[in-house]
Amino acid sequence: MRYICILGIALLICMVLKKVSANTEKTDKGFELVYWNLSYRRRFIRDLCALPIVVAVIIVIQFAGNPSVRTIIWEVVLGFVTIAQIAYDYKKWKEEE
Repeated sequence: MRYICILGIALLICMVLKKVSANTEKTDKGFELVYWNLSYRRRFIRDLCALPIVVAVIIVIQFAGNPSVRTIIWEVVLGFVTIAQIAYDYKKWKEEE
């Protein structure tokens, strides 16, 4: 129950931030902290830079202790979500060009 509440709050915050930044101009150069203010090209680059971190987190979790089935499922979900996000950003970037 606790995890569902945390996930719900995180999703609500994401939806609000996305709605607020929907009408802003997308940044393609320079530093931008907010993910939704980036162009799809910059999102793709940021996701590619995060990929080694995701892999490292999965490896650390796997070797840190005795992994349970739940942990392995979460690792697989994290991997698939990361790959899907990279593919989506690449597709949208090429459509923008």
